[in-house]
Amino acid sequence: SGLTSIKIPEGITSIGKNAFSGCASLASVELPSTLMEIKEYAFYKAGITSIKIPEKVTVIEQWTFAECKSLASVTLSSTLTTIGYKAFINCKAITSITLPATLTSIGNQAFQGCIIMTVVHNNSKLEIVAVSSAHGFVGYYATEIL
Repeated sequence: SGLTSIKIPEGITSIGKNAFSGCASLASVELPSTLMEIKEYAFYKAGITSIKIPEKVTVIEQWTFAECKSLASVTLSSTLTTIGYKAFINCKAITSITLPATLTSIGNQAFQGCIIMTVVHNNSKLEIVAVSSAHGFVGYYATEIL
């Protein structure tokens, strides 16, 4: 619980399920270029403020960064194909993200709780806005920013 930063060494190819889950004091994480997979819930409720996903990672699994409320800066790999179910749910500090052209799938509720975001994909800027009602969350809509 007292872990505040970590540099995962080169040669590591996988971060296991729940590896840093609940590490609320973990603010700084440096991932190696050799990393190929980050399993579900790996950083669930961690205190990280920024993350750079290495180029060999093609999938962000479900709930991987969920509830990381201080996570403000996310740099995705240019080879990423999939963002899983609720991968970034309630990451309220994220306001902008660039999606790689290789991205083919975004899981349901992947960015739920990220109230207003600017998303760049294929050189188009979209604003993703959460829509809610008196009965709770309804969904998202996207508008192109000219």
